[in-house]
Amino acid sequence: MHPLDNIYSCNLCQDLTKNRIQVVVGDGNLTPNILFIGEAPGAQEDIEGKPFVGRSGKILRNALSELKISDFYITNLVKCRPTNNRDPTSEESKNCFPYLKLQLKQLNPKIICTLGRHSTKKLLTASGIDMKTITAHRGTKIDISIDGVKYLLLPMYHPAATIYNQKLKENFISDLKKLSDIAGI
Repeated sequence: MHPLDNIYSCNLCQDLTKNRIQVVVGDGNLTPNILFIGEAPGAQEDIEGKPFVGRSGKILRNALSELKISDFYITNLVKCRPTNNRDPTSEESKNCFPYLKLQLKQLNPKIICTLGRHSTKKLLTASGIDMKTITAHRGTKIDISIDGVKYLLLPMYHPAATIYNQKLKENFISDLKKLSDIAGI
C-alpha cells in the first residue's frame, strides 16, 4: 500500500469530506526540481482532480510555460475544496499537513515555492519561523527544515491575487524569474 493511498478515504475534515467531489493530490513530475504548494483546490480543481487548472492555474501554468519552467510538481496544502472557495481553516491545514510531509519526502524537491499566505505560513511555522505577511516574505529565499530535511523555500503571491490586483502580477512574474534563476533554468 502506498503511503498516500489513504488520503482518498480521509474524512478528518467533515465539512470538506461531505462537500468535495474528490481529493486533489497533485500533478506533475514525480522527481521535480521545484514543488509548488498552493492553498486548497477550487471548484474546477475539485471537478478535474488536478491542482491549478482553473483561472489562477492558467495564470501560473502560462507564466511557467513562457519562462520555460517545466520540471515541477504542483499540490496544495489542503487536498479538498473548502466550501465556496473559502480560506482553509487552521484545523484543515493541520489535518492535511501529514499528507504534504509525505509528498515532500517522496518528491524530494530542490526548491519549494509556496503560493499564497496559507501554505507559506504553514511551512514557515513548521520550520520554527514566524510568519509576518506574505508581502514581507515573497520573493525571498528562506532555508527551512521539515522533519529534519532541509529545503530552499521561495514564497510567492498566489496567482489568484494577480487577478484582482494587477500590480501584484509584476511581482508574481518577477518572483517566477527569480525562481528560474535559482533553479538554473
